[in-house]
Amino acid sequence: MKCPNCGEELGEDKKCNQCGETVKSTKTQEKANSFETIQGNGDGSRKTNKLGFVFLAMFVIIIALGGYYALAMNRPRYIFDKKISELINTQEEIAEFNTLKTKADLELSVQSDDPAVQEMANLLKDTKFSLSTEFDKSTQEELVGLQLSKANETLLDATLKLEAETQNLYVNLGQLFDKTILADMAVLSDETFEIADTSVATFGQKMSSKKAQTIFESELKAELKEEYFSAEKTNIQGENVTKNTLKLSAEECIAVIRNVCKNLSENEQFIDCFEDGETLKAELQDVVDELEAYDVEEDMEMIVDVYTVGFLKKVKRVDISAEDENSRITMQLTQSGEDEYAYELLEDNEKILDGNIKIKEENNDFSFEMTANAEGTEAVIKLSGNTVYNEALSDFDTSHVVKYEELTTADIYTLFGNFMSSKLYQMIQEFSGNDTNSLLTDDSDEEVANIRLKSWRNFDQLKNKRKNV
Repeated sequence: MKCPNCGEELGEDKKCNQCGETVKSTKTQEKANSFETIQGNGDGSRKTNKLGFVFLAMFVIIIALGGYYALAMNRPRYIFDKKISELINTQEEIAEFNTLKTKADLELSVQSDDPAVQEMANLLKDTKFSLSTEFDKSTQEELVGLQLSKANETLLDATLKLEAETQNLYVNLGQLFDKTILADMAVLSDETFEIADTSVATFGQKMSSKKAQTIFESELKAELKEEYFSAEKTNIQGENVTKNTLKLSAEECIAVIRNVCKNLSENEQFIDCFEDGETLKAELQDVVDELEAYDVEEDMEMIVDVYTVGFLKKVKRVDISAEDENSRITMQLTQSGEDEYAYELLEDNEKILDGNIKIKEENNDFSFEMTANAEGTEAVIKLSGNTVYNEALSDFDTSHVVKYEELTTADIYTLFGNFMSSKLYQMIQEFSGNDTNSLLTDDSDEEVANIRLKSWRNFDQLKNKRKNV
C-alpha cells in the first residue's frame, strides 16, 4: 500500500517514513467513504423516503374515505337525503323584479271507444282554458285573468283586480256584464278576504339567497327519523336493484310538516331571508295551529320506494303509494327519456291507468304534456305558459263601476240574461245533456236544490222573454 501523499511504500504501521503521513485502515476508509456517499446523496434519499410516505398516507386516506362513502351510500336514507338536496337546491332563485306576469294555457283532448265518453269528449274538443296573473310589488296590486275559448271563439273573458291597500276587489265579466263590480273583500266574508289578502301579500316573495333553502333542507332532514327508512335487495324486470324505502303513517306525515313549519317560523335567520318575513312567519304559525288541531282518523301510510342500481345508485324507478287496511294505490314513475317519464297507476298491484309525462323548461317558457290510457280511452292534457318580468301591468277599466251592494234587480237580470244567452251557457247545457235540472239536483239538501231549480226556471223564462223582445 502506497502513501497517498508522496507515493512511498507504507509499512505495517500505516505511517510513511518519507513524509510522515499516517494513512487510515481500509475498513475505516470504506466506512468514511460510505458515510460521505450517504451524506452526499442524503437529500435525494430523504426526498424519496418522504415522497413514499406521502403516497402511503394518501392511499390510506383514499381507502378510508372510500370506505366511509360506501358505508354512507348504503345507509337506507342516503338516496332520500341526496334527492331532497337536489330538489331543493336546483330550484332557481326568483329573479329580481318590480312587476311579474305569468300565463298558462290548458287544453284537454280525449279519444274513446265508449260512445258516451266520446260524445262528452267532442264537447271539449278545441276548448282552451287560460289563467293569467300580473303583480306589481310597489303598488301591491294583482290582476287575475280567466279565459275560456272553443275553436278560437271566446266563451268567457273575466278579469279580477285585487288591491291590498284598499282591500278592493274589482270583477270584470267581459261580454256578460257591461259594468265592473266593486266589492270590499273584508265585507264579502272573512274567508274571502283572507284568501285574497294572502294572495297579494305573499305573491312575489323572494329569497334573498340560498340560505333559506339550506335552512329548509336542514330542518326537513332533521325531522325524517332513521326509523322511517329501510333498504332491501330485490329484482325488477330481471335486474338486481336496491329498494330504498321511506315509510310514514299519516300521523307521522302531519307531524313532520307541523314541526318543520314550527321550526322555520321560529328561525329568525330563515325569516330574514324574505322581504316580508313577518307575513310568512304568521302564515307558518297558522299552518302549525291548524295541523295541531287536525285529528287523524284513518290508519293510512305513505310509502316512497326508490329503486337504484350500481355503486352510484342510479335511479331505476320511483313508486309512491298510499295504503290502508283495505287497499293500496301506487303510482310508478320511470324515466324513459330526456325530460320524459312513463307512469302507471295501480290498485292492489293491478294496473288501472298508464301514460307518459313530458316536461320542458327553456328560459321563461315552460310546457307540460301528460297522456292517460285506460280501458279504450286516451286523454291528453297540455299545459304551456311563460313568465315575463318588469313589464307594465295590463290596463284595467274602472270607469264604469257599480258596488256589489248597489247592484239592482235589473243588473242581476241583465247579468244572468246575458249568461243564459251566451255560448258558454249553451255549452254547459250540452255538457249536461240539455237537462238544466242535472246541474242542480246533485245537492244533498233537497230544499236548496228546489230553490235553485226554481231560480233557473225563472231565468229560462227571462231568457225567452228577451228573445221575444
